[in-house]
Order: sequence, then structure tokens, then C-alpha cells
Amino acid sequence: MARRKSSAAAPAAASEESASECCAKCESDIAALRKEIADLKKELAKKPAAGGGADPRVDKLIEAVSIHPRMKKIVEK
Repeated sequence: MARRKSSAAAPAAASEESASECCAKCESDIAALRKEIADLKKELAKKPAAGGGADPRVDKLIEAVSIHPRMKKIVEK
């Protein structure tokens, strides 16, 4: 029996389809990440800029430590 030559077009078409699907998935993932970043930026903008962090106890500790003259210099840096 004679062997049939495999066509190079079939694997190329399959790889183009899988590449297209992969690109579409990556693009949707990137869009979702961009949306999440935008949401996080909105949340950060809502937080008050003053203060040392999310925990108000940190501000109280810094205030208490900065009473001492040596520590005040360190905290100001």
C-alpha cells in the first residue's frame, strides 16, 4: 500500500487556531488584571494620605517613641 503524504497545512491551521485561542485568553486575562488594578487604585485613593499606615496603633507608637530627643531624630529621617 502506498503511504499518504501528510499535508503541512493541517498542523499549521491547528496551531494557528490554538495560538488564536491562547492570545484571546491572554488578552482577557490582561483586561481583568487592568480592571482589578483600577479598582485597587480607587480604594487606595479613598484612604487618607495622612498617617503611617492602615493600623492607627502604629501612629501612636511613633508618637510615643518620638518624645525622646534621640528617637525624634531617627523618626524624622
